[in-house]
Amino acid sequence: MNESMALISTLISKLTPLITISSNMKAVVLYGNTRENGNTEVMTERAIKNLSAHRVFLKDLEINHVVDQRHEENGFTRIQDDYDQVILSMIDADVIIFATLIYWYGMSSIMKIFMRNFI
Repeated sequence: MNESMALISTLISKLTPLITISSNMKAVVLYGNTRENGNTEVMTERAIKNLSAHRVFLKDLEINHVVDQRHEENGFTRIQDDYDQVILSMIDADVIIFATLIYWYGMSSIMKIFMRNFI
């Protein structure tokens, strides 16, 4: 473990007791990382180690861009992708964790696409 990972790990271990998520709560973790077992995934898994969570890896799904058709006569065209199944997994969750790495002060591109459709 490199020095920055060790610092983050220490921070997580200090913050984890402050997070009041009980083991009987339903949690969904949305991973916005593209590298399997990367820092984001490792640190998130450490933070939720005692929690039963449904994990969604956005990199493995097809989430398409939404085309703005608000002013079109027929409105929005239905998009055939995996977005709806992700939303369905989130509906009954007590806790939703958005886990993403940060590139130049912004979230990963796959998390941005998901969030753009989400908002």
